Amino acid sequence: MATPVTKDRRVGTRVGKYLLESIIGLGGMATVYAVADDRGARFAMKVLHRPLTADDVAVARFFEEAYLANSVKHPGVCVVIDDGVSEADRCPYLVMELLAGQTLEDRLAEEGCLTIGESLDIAIALADTLSQVHGAGIVHRDLKPPNVFLTAAGVKLLDFGVGKSRAIAMKTAAGTLLGTPAYMAPEQAQGASVVDGRADVFSLGAVLFQCLVGERVHEGQDDYSAWFAAATQPARSLAVPAPEAPPALVTLVDKALAYDREQRWPTAGELRVEALRVRAALSDEQAQSRRRAAPDGSFIRMLDDLLVPSLREPKG
Repeated sequence: MATPVTKDRRVGTRVGKYLLESIIGLGGMATVYAVADDRGARFAMKVLHRPLTADDVAVARFFEEAYLANSVKHPGVCVVIDDGVSEADRCPYLVMELLAGQTLEDRLAEEGCLTIGESLDIAIALADTLSQVHGAGIVHRDLKPPNVFLTAAGVKLLDFGVGKSRAIAMKTAAGTLLGTPAYMAPEQAQGASVVDGRADVFSLGAVLFQCLVGERVHEGQDDYSAWFAAATQPARSLAVPAPEAPPALVTLVDKALAYDREQRWPTAGELRVEALRVRAALSDEQAQSRRRAAPDGSFIRMLDDLLVPSLREPKG
């Protein structure tokens, strides 16, 4: 996990029965704190940024996250335990389980890209979670590396703040797009009034693409250019940055990233089945390989894996 930031006026104060110990995350809508209750049990608390408290839509969406997340019964979803409004500044908050580990965003920042095996393992876990999410009638709509948390016990999907239940109509300002442009499905970027689980399938494909090659599907100098690319341009084939990737892996990713949603994997469950098949077919060397930082984009095993034990350490 990223190093906590502790300089904040709330740190050391109490909100309800919770003592705010440190900042562990900062996003566009909220700040996340590590907190402890009166019994010493520790949790994570997400507090909506104060300027947003005057926006009824933002407040409703913030609390909607708790409802949506808790309607999904799956170990891959981070559970909301408590909620309320702080007495001091009237900011809404959610209390969730405190996770140990790091976000996929932090992991990629450290390593650039991941091995084929680990990339597929993460995608398989996310697809399993998404199957349950979609089965509950919810589209997440903001699957991206910062919202994927890697723990020793498995992968967690975070932040249902822009998720949408088919049974609940959320008001949004005209022309406002919810989600993150670099990972948006084309129909989502185009502002379609209705998106389904295939939008999340696209986003999962975009996350898997980045895990494998260390690049986003749609790069842009800013959100606008990334949005324009997402709305108007088909995604690159995985074979472009990684021509030596196994063909079955290229097919898996490219189908998830199809511009026409009718050409994508119909469900996250079907993507998961194919990802499991591709994973099982990999040799040990393929599973442990990752893209080299070279123009040809080939995959290599990490050097240490290739060295025989006698060469790993100098002889004494």
